Amino acid sequence: FLSIGQIRIKVVEKISTDDKNMYKTIAYIDSYRGIPFVDLHEIYQSTFTQNIFSKMFQAKILTRKGIKYITYEFDYHNQKAYFEHGKLDSFKIIEKYDTITINNYCQDGLSLFFFARQNLYKNELINIPTVVNEKLSNTIINFENIPSYIRCRWKLIFSSFLMFSVAAAAVVALLISFSLL
Repeated sequence: FLSIGQIRIKVVEKISTDDKNMYKTIAYIDSYRGIPFVDLHEIYQSTFTQNIFSKMFQAKILTRKGIKYITYEFDYHNQKAYFEHGKLDSFKIIEKYDTITINNYCQDGLSLFFFARQNLYKNELINIPTVVNEKLSNTIINFENIPSYIRCRWKLIFSSFLMFSVAAAAVVALLISFSLL
């Protein structure tokens, strides 16, 4: 394998309300310096319910020209998802607003990772409404539970191989590993 960067994902905060919990999460995606043709620095934030359905998503893309951002707000009661695009320089510049109709609970890119972790042992095919690139699509995850072990330095790591596809995107294989301690 060629290491081109790293992704760090963590739960930042658990928010308890009257009848449910919500979680704020963050993902830092960074390419390593010195890798030719790759200069990737992005920050994703997602807030989702305890059932892991997205309430808010924000992406910040750091470029040589500044910081671009996209914010998704999910309003399930009114069946809408609202998007805001812009730049973050010394002040916020809003470039575009957009709205789509949603008729079900949805995932964003980061909440989809936590949804896959929660449902890892379902042993079934699940069709999940997903908002990716400001479009509503469906992610189909096959939770077949194909167990495998990966040797990593001095220990074995148990993993399950998941196949999933996002409509209007490429088929992707996701490897989620859990260390056996």
